[in-house]
Amino acid sequence: GQTAALTRRKVREALGGVLFIDEAYSLLGGGERDFGQEAVDTLVEEMTKHEENLVVVLAGYPLEMNTLMMSNPGLLSRFKKYIAFPDYTVKELVHILEQAACEVGYAIEKTMLEKISQSLEKAVSDYRLNGNGRFSHNLLKEAIQNQAVRLMDIPKQEWNQEMLMQLAWADFQPLLQWTVEENGA
Repeated sequence: GQTAALTRRKVREALGGVLFIDEAYSLLGGGERDFGQEAVDTLVEEMTKHEENLVVVLAGYPLEMNTLMMSNPGLLSRFKKYIAFPDYTVKELVHILEQAACEVGYAIEKTMLEKISQSLEKAVSDYRLNGNGRFSHNLLKEAIQNQAVRLMDIPKQEWNQEMLMQLAWADFQPLLQWTVEENGA
């Protein structure tokens, strides 16, 4: 029941600066106890009051953002600039994956990176992949979990540092299964 007051407080904290709302469409939430529309309506009201002293940036996926913008006629009229960021390329996604793995102490052999790249190229051509960076991070997290399960089948005394740091195709394969038959893996 404090949605309007909390929204006003956040706007006032941002005065003289920028209010950045990531995944802004989540304001609409939905459901029986949804206060999202109240937050949106209050945001529009506060933007009107403080338009010379406030920059509001709403970020999110295009389709969901369109739904948000249509939820209040005032929103649409207050946001004049739209910047669309293209999806990452497969090469960029693989680079993000490799860099993220390195940052947390894992390695992926070049041949595995090529195999992953081929799988992702197939996914992109079949429209099964949204190329944002979170995909690469999620792929890495799942592969690390798969590696842990795989290593449980190997006696602990046989483990070595390289084995613990190396991610194998078996760790990625279940996550990239849409190309298993095509790539002969």
